[in-house]
Amino acid sequence: MKKTELTLCILSAIGIILYLLPVPGGSMLTVLALTLLSLLYFFFGFALFNGIRGRDLFKGTAYTGISALKIVGGVGVGMSLSTVIIGILFRVMMWPGGSFMILIGCAPVIIVCIIAWVRASSSNSPFAKRVLARAAVFGGLGVLCFMVSSITIIKVKYRDYPEYVRAVEQVDADPENEALQQKAQEEYDKMQAAEE
Repeated sequence: MKKTELTLCILSAIGIILYLLPVPGGSMLTVLALTLLSLLYFFFGFALFNGIRGRDLFKGTAYTGISALKIVGGVGVGMSLSTVIIGILFRVMMWPGGSFMILIGCAPVIIVCIIAWVRASSSNSPFAKRVLARAAVFGGLGVLCFMVSSITIIKVKYRDYPEYVRAVEQVDADPENEALQQKAQEEYDKMQAAEE
């Protein structure tokens, strides 16, 4: 499962880069890779954090020496990371609700990071090290995505269309102005026509 996790992480990074460049298919790869990564943590986080291989999931001997607390902790951390990853997906794709999901997921992830750091430094626990590595990476990415504004993402993604970016900035400054909204929509339509 570690190979699957690493592959999905690499595909997610490539997808986000292609999405922001913008290269056709980048958004599809981003959505697919981040969704699959989120599902992996949601359903199999307990196995990843406890070092259980995919082929041993249904073998009782694989769970020997693993406490129920570590299984429950793995499930909780997996659910939190899953929420952060979906929040990152929503934030990058500029869908509504991304910031809220990142907040909901990052709160427990930050607590888990602190606990795992204390456990890893005091007892040298492999479980705590695996949890800390993943929680720090995805928690950090979640905080970064939370701090980056939608306008910044639009400026990067649509850097070749400055008229559209200016129109979106004006709408962001005055969201109630219907004339500005219409202008932004017209610029978006021009941009779509130019890409075809």
